[in-house]
Formats: sequence, structure tokens, C-alpha cells
Amino acid sequence: MAASAPVEEPPMGFIERGPEGATMHAHSAEAAQGPSPLGKVPASQTLFSADGRLLAAVHTAGVSIYDTSTHAVLREIPTPGTVAVHFSPTGKYLIVYQKGNAAGAGDDKNLTVWDARTGARVYECFQKSFNKVDWPYLQFSEDDTIAARVVTNEAHFIRAADFAAQPLRLRVPQIAAAKLSPGAQPMLATFIPEVKGQPCSVRIYPPPPPDSQGAVELQPAARKSFFRTQEVT
Repeated sequence: MAASAPVEEPPMGFIERGPEGATMHAHSAEAAQGPSPLGKVPASQTLFSADGRLLAAVHTAGVSIYDTSTHAVLREIPTPGTVAVHFSPTGKYLIVYQKGNAAGAGDDKNLTVWDARTGARVYECFQKSFNKVDWPYLQFSEDDTIAARVVTNEAHFIRAADFAAQPLRLRVPQIAAAKLSPGAQPMLATFIPEVKGQPCSVRIYPPPPPDSQGAVELQPAARKSFFRTQEVT
């Protein structure tokens, strides 16, 4: 029986960014293959999707999404004043944060989610401030079916099957930050800082039931308190 031919691994790409833009280089398992046919891309920042299939390049007018295998522009996302971008785990969605002024989103909502393949805007909301440590402000589950976002005293769970539907609301008083876990059944780890001598706490919650109405309070699956702690990662 003849041995099957070895599967050729696609080249690995990495970005070199300079004053004139970004250049993608290709590497095989053995050696560098030189600059990619993608050429020099005008960009102030760049980001690969987790699987390397897509490349987001931020420029003055918005974001260009490239297919790294065909070296073609898939979509142009019209988001001037873009500050940060993030791909969802499967690469299906691109999250964009814009400046909330005339040089950015203007009067429009400045935190948006775009379908990376179609270029359709599927979700939008206002986000007043930006802190790189807390980015992305919208965190998708591993399969991109649900996304979590922290608002005042609550965590909102948005279902990707219907972005326009009311989110599932989990009430967590004084919540300052949260992180959605990987895995088929994601959990949300929340951080509540110290207040008036009370210790800070980390609490882990499941998403609210799909049929819940309004903000619900759930018992955490786990919790731990700490003194003299300002943040967790």
C-alpha cells in the first residue's frame, strides 16, 4: 500500500510594521519565504484572527479585513477613529472601538460588532471610556454563540443568534470587570473591588437562564475574597 503524501502546512505569517505601513512575511517550517504577496498595507495597527486566516489593518478611514491565503481584501469596515479591534474566537466577528468624538464615531455608537465575511454591522452600543487592560469590552464564547459585556452593576449576555434581542441580564452589584471562560459551557468570572473596608471578591457565575426576564441574581458557583487587591487578571 502506497504511503500517503505528507500534508503541506500553510506558511506562517507575521507582521512587520513601520512608519509607511505593515508588511506580512511568510515562513515555512524550514525557513523564511520572504515578503507575502499581500505587499505593504497602510496600517497604524494590525491583528490576526486566532487561526491566522484573517488580518485586520486599522487605518484612518476604518479597518480593512484581508484574507491571508488569497491576499485579497475581504471587507472594508467604515469606522474612522478606530482605537482598537478584536476578532471573536472563530474569526466570525470583528469588534471595533472608535473614538466617541467628531474624529471617530461622532454621534453614533462607538462600540460595534461586524460580520467579518459580509461586512454587516450586527451590534452596536455606547462605550464611554477605553482601558487597554479591559479590552475587548465584548467577550465572545469559544463558539461565538454568546457574548458578555459589563455595565453598571450588571453583566449582559448577548446571543449571537439574535443580536437585536434583549440581553440576558445578570445583576452583580459593584462589578468592575469580568472574564468569560473558554469551553463549551462558558462561565463568567467577575471582580468586585474593595468598598468601605469590605474585601474585594472574585465570583464565578453561569449565564442567566435563556427565558429569564429583567435582571436576575444568581448564586455564584464559586467565590473568594481578598484584602489589598486592586485588580485581577
